[in-house]
Amino acid sequence: DIKSVGDHECINCGDCVAVCPTKAISWRGSNIILPPNEIPETDNEEEIEAAVTKRDKRVLRIKIATVAVMAAALIGALVYFNFIHENPPSAEIGNAVGDECYSMDLELIDGSGTVSIEDFRGKAVVINFWGTWCGPCKAELPHFNDVAAEYADDVIIITVHTSYGDGAVEYVQENYADSSIVWVYDTALNDYADAYYTTLGGKASYPMTVILDEDGIITFTKEGSMSHDELVGAVEAALNK
Repeated sequence: DIKSVGDHECINCGDCVAVCPTKAISWRGSNIILPPNEIPETDNEEEIEAAVTKRDKRVLRIKIATVAVMAAALIGALVYFNFIHENPPSAEIGNAVGDECYSMDLELIDGSGTVSIEDFRGKAVVINFWGTWCGPCKAELPHFNDVAAEYADDVIIITVHTSYGDGAVEYVQENYADSSIVWVYDTALNDYADAYYTTLGGKASYPMTVILDEDGIITFTKEGSMSHDELVGAVEAALNK
């Protein structure tokens, strides 16, 4: 197809873009296209040379102006995103709702290695502090085991046994051999306290539960036992923050 661009005709290849209101100038790739009548129809070589020089200077000015505009836009964007635009503040690391949860390497009770909440980013994480010596802890473990199975694709349950007290391995093997819960030991802070439990706000009251969303932000904390419905509600809230 042939179409008119200003006072001249060109092949309608789709590559030309008008760059002025009169459509007398068009842009094709890296080239500026000007109408051919910029060059006078004459046999006078001096007039032709002068017209060509004038046209070339005009093209150069247009190119320089275009590059200047593009450079100014780029510089403006860099200044805005690096010095003016403010990203939303990140959460502080802590143990309260809304904080990014402290992370700590915890030893798996089967001795196969360590895990931390950082290993499970992208899923909601339920951290439950318990001990075999704690009756209410053992009474609520079935709820955590059920939720671990019901929400296996979206939620990780980590049960943290106190560093003091024995029998965790035997208790888990006897009662939760097929569980998808991640069973770990806390790290002793001293003879009377556990490091991770204390770090997450524990004050000598077991059980305790802390729930995080997929970004590691604390959405729920509680000292004391939880029912199945309460646990499910808190997990759903973390998933649908």
